[in-house]
Amino acid sequence: MKKIPFLLSLVGGFFIILISIYGFSLLLQRPGLPPEIKDLFQKEDAKLIQIDDTRIERKMDEEFILSQKAIGEQSTFLIEIDGKIEEREAKFVYYYSQSFFPLIYLLIGILCFIIAIVVFLLRSEDARARIYYWTSFAFASAVIISGGFYCLRKNWLSYIPGILYYFCYPLAPALFLHFSFTFSKIRLKISKLIIYSPALIFIGILEIKFLQSGLNSSIEAHRVYESAFYVFRGYLVLFVLAAILSLIISYRKASLEEEKGQIKWIFYGLFVGLVPFILLYQLPLSIGIDPLLPEELSNAFFIFIPIAFAFSIVKFKLMNIELVINRSIVYSMLTVFTVSIYLFSVHMLGNIFSKFFSARETTISLIGALVAAVAFNPARKKIQAIVDKAFFRTSYDYRKSILGFNERAHKMASSDHLTDFFLLKIKKTLPLEHIGVFIYLLVSGKKKLLIAKNGKENFASLTSLSLDSEKILARKRAVRTEEDMDFSKEQLLEEKNLELIIPLSFRTADLAGYVSLGKKKSGERYTRDDLELLLTMARELALN
Repeated sequence: MKKIPFLLSLVGGFFIILISIYGFSLLLQRPGLPPEIKDLFQKEDAKLIQIDDTRIERKMDEEFILSQKAIGEQSTFLIEIDGKIEEREAKFVYYYSQSFFPLIYLLIGILCFIIAIVVFLLRSEDARARIYYWTSFAFASAVIISGGFYCLRKNWLSYIPGILYYFCYPLAPALFLHFSFTFSKIRLKISKLIIYSPALIFIGILEIKFLQSGLNSSIEAHRVYESAFYVFRGYLVLFVLAAILSLIISYRKASLEEEKGQIKWIFYGLFVGLVPFILLYQLPLSIGIDPLLPEELSNAFFIFIPIAFAFSIVKFKLMNIELVINRSIVYSMLTVFTVSIYLFSVHMLGNIFSKFFSARETTISLIGALVAAVAFNPARKKIQAIVDKAFFRTSYDYRKSILGFNERAHKMASSDHLTDFFLLKIKKTLPLEHIGVFIYLLVSGKKKLLIAKNGKENFASLTSLSLDSEKILARKRAVRTEEDMDFSKEQLLEEKNLELIIPLSFRTADLAGYVSLGKKKSGERYTRDDLELLLTMARELALN
């Protein structure tokens, strides 16, 4: 991605975050009905029909009237109870005075922002990563702000979060649908104009009616907005369901377990996170019936969406950002540790020096900084080990095995001993049904067998294989990735009950060989971590 679009994307994201947080602060000041008025609605026939001079004819009229009020402002309420009209005076209170839902919204949004920024910084050249970045920002901003009228106050700045909300909310389902198409192996001939046109239309209508009703205090304009919003709900349901259907089709078409794993966890998060919102809240409203779940509770399920994306990224390396997540955890913990060491050192040294002799604060600070600097590298190594063990256990075990093999490989007295040690180390780290090593001496174009360890029964029909390829010969169903894989010999591998063949690259052209591998005893496919372990140790075997 070019530098200017890259920087503009980051700056645009930064402003979205700022406006969203400002919108969240306004959301906390959202006015709500007084408790004494709400208590009256516990009666079966109680109905709020007017606030001050404004009649309530529709359900969303109340939302508009509240957006024109302030906390502590007194109003007159007309309530119909058992066919009689009662007039009550009361002051508006905080809508979320006894609710933690705004904090959940904020947490969901921040998680989405963080994951999107990390993906974009690492994979900005990837079109899928860029679409995901803007999809996450549109979704997170809409969740944090929660509603344009919810944030509206008696100053012009309060319109900014509302404008952003009515831009992001219609755009999010279109971006999500576009993102879901990036997983499809079938090239869809759908113009971007078709995907984004409905979103642009709804953005224009909702923005205009939001500004008209707010700036002019016009409930008539708000009622037009309400009618448009009912249609918008249908668009939202349709696009989200289309995106989920696209992911299901992509999952069924995916041939590798890694691809399926990525889509599966995204689908799980979307299913748990969006189904209550779509089916139990938005769909009932779009067809004119009462929602089965209140808005706040249906939105709370959104927390599963960033969690599922994070799991997909860590577990199945969606867009390959596991390393960034690892380093982010390590250096976040390291920063906290280093600052704590510095503050503790300054505090202790200050107490000691004050008792025995005077010392300047600058001197104490320098000594504290020196202590923190000395502790930095040992702490980094220790924290890295803890994080690897806790969050990336498989990678940690494999890395430990590779280091152990490399340390002892060059000390082996003979090729036979080295090969035996190689096989022992692989079997201990990665339990397999079969592993064999074959090494040949090439003389006048002919192969002379030098070493054959395990699996001699496979030798006869494999001598004809070309061993100069850098790619791994594999069966498609045996691996989770297609990168650096050669599936052209699947039939031969199946006949010999093998899953993989890894060519050995020697320093001299007189030698050639390969490592043959059967199924994992766990029954699972070979992951990227498995292949990295095998390739690294196979290279070390060949070099020594």
